[in-house]
Amino acid sequence: MFATPWRLQHGPLLDLGPHVIDLLDAALGSVVGIRAHGDAHRWVGLLLEHEGGAVSEASLTAYCALDPARAGVEVYTPDGVLEVTTVGVSASASATLVDEFVATARSGQPHALDVRHGLHLQRLLTVAAEDLDRGRHRHDEGHAGSLRHGDVQGEQADGPASMTDHSPVTAGGPSEVRRSATDVDAAWLTSVLADRGLLPEAARVVGVVPTPVGTGQMADTVRFALTYEPAGTGPATVVGKFTSGDPQSHATGRIMRAYEVEVRFYAEIAPRVAVRHPGLLFAAVDPEEAWFTLLLQDVTGASQATSWPDVTPTPRRPRSARWPDCTAPAGRRPTWRPARGSTGPRRTATRSPRPS
Repeated sequence: MFATPWRLQHGPLLDLGPHVIDLLDAALGSVVGIRAHGDAHRWVGLLLEHEGGAVSEASLTAYCALDPARAGVEVYTPDGVLEVTTVGVSASASATLVDEFVATARSGQPHALDVRHGLHLQRLLTVAAEDLDRGRHRHDEGHAGSLRHGDVQGEQADGPASMTDHSPVTAGGPSEVRRSATDVDAAWLTSVLADRGLLPEAARVVGVVPTPVGTGQMADTVRFALTYEPAGTGPATVVGKFTSGDPQSHATGRIMRAYEVEVRFYAEIAPRVAVRHPGLLFAAVDPEEAWFTLLLQDVTGASQATSWPDVTPTPRRPRSARWPDCTAPAGRRPTWRPARGSTGPRRTATRSPRPS
């Protein structure tokens, strides 16, 4: 009786999604971010971020012939689990709906679940539907496996090793992601470094010592100290970045697409801009589940400051003077000249065509 044309066309997101998102919105606070993945006509997974920092997940399907049917929400708190079953609507709930509708009509006062709330839900559903559509196109075009490594261009990161193989390398998809530093071993590093021309044919990595780098708010960064056979035949260190081991940071990175964006920066943007960046050795990303791996040349001699007194002032090009190096090669190329009476740059109206 529910297999109506619009339900068959749009699937569980528009059929069940409004009700599930509405319940989660009421239970955990207003939804401020949403990610969707899956098959729009079979199974849809939602990851939602709520005002106040709560995170929720929802699975939607009308494809499984479960008997009896299952539908509900579970809320996990420090005090336990609250479960709400939504199969069927009780007579008292129906009466409450009618009573509140009549009271709102008579008083003329807006209800909390008014048209504005409906528009809020519709906007979330639109974002989720666009996410599903992008996921379908990524699958159709093999997008997850088509990210490209670019040649290292512009000012190079300091370091003893430079990539001798400048040919583009296809980035790995979900099956090639190393989820953490514990998944990195000598054999894998030997393969990666050899592919990038950083190891002679007979050389291999025989020792790997990982050391955490940075504070890891969004990702886990590790410096790998390497030993070789024969000794000294490759870079002494390389740096790996991985999805954060903290579940909340992982969820935030997934909602914001932070990991996918970082992989795409190193693979697609960094090679086109004239700014300092470490050379890319390997990249793989699972955009749906937010796992990623980056292996980069080490910027030797650099360390993270832990407080302002640790920072030693040195003469640098003004930050504004470096801005054209970053933006001009990637699109409309502005011509900069100093403004009269100013030490900062000023952009003229001259622009070159976009690169083909």
